[in-house]
Amino acid sequence: MDENCKTVFVLDHTPYFGIAGEDPFFLELRNSTVPIKKSLWTSCVESSLEYCRIVWDLFPTGKLIRFVISDKAAHIVNTWDVHTQTMTHVSNAMV
Repeated sequence: MDENCKTVFVLDHTPYFGIAGEDPFFLELRNSTVPIKKSLWTSCVESSLEYCRIVWDLFPTGKLIRFVISDKAAHIVNTWDVHTQTMTHVSNAMV
């Protein structure tokens, strides 16, 4: 496998990334609109999962993506094995 086809995401899961971002999005509930601010962690996870979705839709094989979550220690979410290269596997590990 060519190393040009591999991507590694290292996501910081320290308490700092639990703070809310500055830009709210608005959720409409019945007759009101509620501003909600996502944490930095949520934004990082959503954007990296969206990257995976796009890459794996465009290139169903050959593009490997690996996730490492770092807090007090490094936690490896998936491997280079194709069975762990799925949206289901990666997103379940982020919960």
